[in-house]
Amino acid sequence: MDSIHVNKWLVLAANFGVLLGVVLVLYEIRQNSELMQVQIRQARADAAVVSNEQTFESAYIPTILITIQQGRELSDEDMIRFVAWFRSMNRNQENVLAQYKFGMLDEHIPQHIEDFARATIWQSKYSREAWQITKPGYSDEYVDFIESMPESDLAD
Repeated sequence: MDSIHVNKWLVLAANFGVLLGVVLVLYEIRQNSELMQVQIRQARADAAVVSNEQTFESAYIPTILITIQQGRELSDEDMIRFVAWFRSMNRNQENVLAQYKFGMLDEHIPQHIEDFARATIWQSKYSREAWQITKPGYSDEYVDFIESMPESDLAD
């Protein structure tokens, strides 16, 4: 009878140990998820800094953006430069949308991307043309998100 009693206590202790192990694994997974979110935010911040530096240190992009803002015509060479810049900006936003869809970013992200689209993609005939040129290179999910914006909300 003693061995049966001891066995029951050992099984109970083993089950408690397994339960404790599961709780610890869940805790570690949660911590790892939080750490990934922090790393993603840092990577996004780093990418934004690099992008801003490249844009404003460029001999071309600031002038191109001013030309577009003023409604003047771009040369063919400047259009090529603008499309390359435009593609990199949208590639970043596409990545941000994917991270949001995976639950890695806050709820304000869709509004941020819509604001970006209004300010960048729909701002001029050049940006709309660049969108048509570059959109086959983005995910269907990103294209659908951008193009689902109500026409009345888009800049002329």
